[in-house]
Amino acid sequence: MRALRAVLALALLSAAAADTTPPNFSAGYPSVTAVTGSQFTLNVKSNEAGKAYYYVVAGASPTPPTPAQLEAQYASAYGAVTIFAKGEITLTAADTAYDVDVTGLSENTVYSVFVVAEDDQATPNLQTAVTDLDVTTADDTAPSFATGFPKATEIKDTEFKLVVELNEPGLFHWAVLPTGDSAPTASDLAAGSSIGAVAESAAAGVAVTAGALQKTVTVTGLAEATTYDVYVLARDDNGDLGGGQTDNVQSSIHTFTVATADVTPPAFESTFPSIPSASVSTSALNISVQLDEPGVVYYYLVKAQDTPPTAAQVTAQTATYGDVVVVAKGTVAVAAASTQVDTLVSGLDDLTAYSAYVVPADGGMTSTATNAYYTTAANVATTATRVNATTADGTPPVFVGAYT
Repeated sequence: MRALRAVLALALLSAAAADTTPPNFSAGYPSVTAVTGSQFTLNVKSNEAGKAYYYVVAGASPTPPTPAQLEAQYASAYGAVTIFAKGEITLTAADTAYDVDVTGLSENTVYSVFVVAEDDQATPNLQTAVTDLDVTTADDTAPSFATGFPKATEIKDTEFKLVVELNEPGLFHWAVLPTGDSAPTASDLAAGSSIGAVAESAAAGVAVTAGALQKTVTVTGLAEATTYDVYVLARDDNGDLGGGQTDNVQSSIHTFTVATADVTPPAFESTFPSIPSASVSTSALNISVQLDEPGVVYYYLVKAQDTPPTAAQVTAQTATYGDVVVVAKGTVAVAAASTQVDTLVSGLDDLTAYSAYVVPADGGMTSTATNAYYTTAANVATTATRVNATTADGTPPVFVGAYT
């Protein structure tokens, strides 16, 4: 009888001493590290030996499983929620970190990781609350430029706007160098220290945010009518997501050429314009022009005593200006610089003094897919240059009075 009482007392004492408290995760656990585009590492540590169970499901706020659903480790779903990955981690010892690699995930996707732990009692004590971790798998792809970008717009003589549009948030570095100079390296661009750059971004780069994937930078300090090479390199902001992720940088530098605007009208080269004396006849003459760049020359031929026209009147090419009737008018195409072009003007009166007024202009700038100019209007001289000539005497003499 005494022995029976002793056994019962020991059983009651053991029951009173049994562990009925669920384990607690150690500070900083569970956690997610080593995130890539297709996997991450789940880390757990508990104050008791036992097991940890986990589900990985899509989205940042799906319906969480209950602790019992997690412990059950359903094959593919709990309720209406699809399970993308699941498993259990054996926690052999208390206060010891254990981990598991969760693989087979999709790139750049938000997942929720649900974790619950239990101790190793004969009847395990299961935590009453599920821990929820959010993780975004890495974007392993560098950003790309939208079609038609980067490009230069509003190009002027000493500046232009560099417009960049990416397909995702991030940043870009840029540099502008005279055409023919050595191209910068990716590290040069990133450091803002491209050798020979006339303009470049700072080391921090230019941020492209989710709300404004197109960014415009004004590039200044350039020379008129000069060709430059523009270098642009982009990266995303993957590193900002944490979990050991890093930014994805484009594998090559994008390059395109910009020609700053020519805002200076062409000029006549030495001795031009002219009316060569050898070209002057009784009824015709040549107007000779030679420019320092390709372009066009507008001309008026009027009587020498007539009021001179303005440059605007010459380029308007009307038959009259004011009360002056224009004798001849037209345009002369100059296809190449430093090349003399002669225009014959005929049907003139003999022994008459004429003045030719000439105004040079260039063809303006031509916009392209990557070079859009602030204006494409031609550069026209603001004054008309005058040259004079008198046609030869083509009338025979006549007798005056009576001669024998």
